[in-house]
Amino acid sequence: MAAAAAAGRRSGPPRSAHWQSSCQLPGCGRDLAGEIPYARRFSFCKEHLTAESIEYCGITCRFCQQCARFQSVEDFDGAKRSCRLALLKRRAPANMRRLSRYASQ
Repeated sequence: MAAAAAAGRRSGPPRSAHWQSSCQLPGCGRDLAGEIPYARRFSFCKEHLTAESIEYCGITCRFCQQCARFQSVEDFDGAKRSCRLALLKRRAPANMRRLSRYASQ
């Protein structure tokens, strides 16, 4: 054990065992072994990550691809996969450039 620590090696399970083996949505439990890496990274099956809406913790939610978490459906515009706040953050640099061009004229 001391020799492994001195050599800088980790003790414990291999790195590939860090993800959950089944979907973490209550009542699902689908095995994630055959799922795409994106689904395994967030411990939810692809069906729930791409669903229009799901019931999660008593709230109707959708998975935001930018924030990588479930958020209330009210935070989304239509069928978009990114919440309004994430879209505003992504557009902010372009909006600032556009506004600065108009201000300098």
